[in-house]
Amino acid sequence: MITQQEMDTIRRIIDDEERSQAVFALIEELEQQRRDQNHKRQADGIAAARERGVRFGRPKMAYPKNFEGIYNCYKSKAITGTHAAEVLGINRNSFRELVRRYEAEKGISPEKA
Repeated sequence: MITQQEMDTIRRIIDDEERSQAVFALIEELEQQRRDQNHKRQADGIAAARERGVRFGRPKMAYPKNFEGIYNCYKSKAITGTHAAEVLGINRNSFRELVRRYEAEKGISPEKA
């Protein structure tokens, strides 16, 4: 992106307003081509990484050792979600996410369980 200071410098060098506008248009077009090229190069790199099996994003949290037993107590309403999270040593949102993922993996409907 061309700065205001650069635009003023170009206007001083090129005294004619029409010519300076043409130069600005040319510079903007070149900048857009550079951005497009960078975007394409980035997309190509991401595609190549995915082909190599690179995984992006935060890794999924592993289930704690006693998750299934605590999950069963939670679903039978013997304990609350807050208490289940405390027992597992994780926060409530992490517990909820593990429950959603566990139910999706096991094919358990959240309403029926």
